[in-house]
Amino acid sequence: MIVNTMSLLEIHAELHRDIESLESSIWHKADLFASAVKKASRYPLVRHYPFTSKTRKNRYHVLFIAYKRSDWKKAIFKIYCIYNRPDGLYMAILDRNLHRTYIFPPHFFARYRERVVKDATILPEDLIHLFASRTWTMSFKLLPTELQKQLKSLYGYPKDELLQFQAMIPDGLILGERTGDIILGKTIITREMLFENQIEGYEALHARYRQSLVDKLPKHEADYILSLEASPVRNSFSLTRP
Repeated sequence: MIVNTMSLLEIHAELHRDIESLESSIWHKADLFASAVKKASRYPLVRHYPFTSKTRKNRYHVLFIAYKRSDWKKAIFKIYCIYNRPDGLYMAILDRNLHRTYIFPPHFFARYRERVVKDATILPEDLIHLFASRTWTMSFKLLPTELQKQLKSLYGYPKDELLQFQAMIPDGLILGERTGDIILGKTIITREMLFENQIEGYEALHARYRQSLVDKLPKHEADYILSLEASPVRNSFSLTRP
C-alpha cells in the first residue's frame, strides 16, 4: 500500500509490483464493460470501474473505451491509481508495456481546474476521472530549450526547476520532468495563456502532435482524440460512470 513516506521511486516500484495481481479484477471489469457495449446505442462508449488490489490494497480505476459495438471483444483500456497524501489526491497512470509510471500531483490538478475545466464545484476525484477520460495517449518529448526558458519566465518558475519534457493532449500542453521510468506532470498550459511570440512554437508542437496521432493510430481512434479538442470539457466525465 502507498504510504505518505514513500518517494516517487518507491511508489513506482510499489505499483508495478502490484500489476500481476490486477489481472483478474481487470478481466472482471472488462466483462462488465462488454455487457454495457452490447446494450449501448451510441458510441464511442467510455466507462471507468474502481477496484482495490487484493495483495497490496492500492486503489485503482480501469477506464475502457469502445468505438463501435464489435469492440466489446477488444476494448482499449488504461489503468490508474488514485492515492491520498497530506497535500491532496495524486493520480498515477501505469504503462505496463514500457514499465513507466506517469504521476500527476494535486498542484497539476489545481492548474487543470483553473485553466481548463474552470469549474470550482467538481470534486477532486471526479476531476481526476475527467482528466483520464480526455487523455488517451501521451508521448512525452524534450521541450525546446528556448521555449523552456520562456515558460519558466512567464510563470515564475526558478531557473533550476525541471520542465524539460512536454506532452500535448486535447486540453493543452503538459510540462514536467522525467526520472528514469517516472514522468511527473507538473503543470498544464493552454494556447490562450501564451504571448504572441510564443504561439508559433506552441503551434509547431501541436501540429506534430496531431500528425503523430494520424500516423500511429487507426483513423477512428485518431479522429476521436482530435475531436476532444472541440468538445466541452465537462461533458466527457458525465459519460464515464457505469
